[in-house]
Amino acid sequence: MVPEEVERVGRAPDQRESGLPEQPGSGSRAQSFLSLGAICGLILYAYVVVAVLQLVVLDVDRSRFDSLHRSFRQWPYRVAIALAASAAIFHTLDGLRRTFADFLPQQRRHDALLRALVAFLTLAVGVPAVMVILWPAIVGRLP
Repeated sequence: MVPEEVERVGRAPDQRESGLPEQPGSGSRAQSFLSLGAICGLILYAYVVVAVLQLVVLDVDRSRFDSLHRSFRQWPYRVAIALAASAAIFHTLDGLRRTFADFLPQQRRHDALLRALVAFLTLAVGVPAVMVILWPAIVGRLP
């Protein structure tokens, strides 16, 4: 036998080249879901950094903090907050899905269904949340 055949014969049919078993949902959709989770994590990290900087400004100069928050009534800030809220919703739901998969590995066969549920709930909760955040800017009644 040639070495390639020996390697192939010794491997179970559900194993990849690395020797690890094939995970359900390990295709390009799973990879894009993982990338989306990382992007959402970065957005949330940036939001936390901005919030901490706001607290520093509040501690240093109250009047500067007030003027900074008056500028936050504009469209760009509302859009950024809506983006951060959407990212938080997705990141939370995807984290729950991953936790579920870690604690119940025998349920990984339902991973595609759980990904679809995460996407649906992100839209079902995220769209109303974004509308609540953006509505004052949409109708032109920013405080």
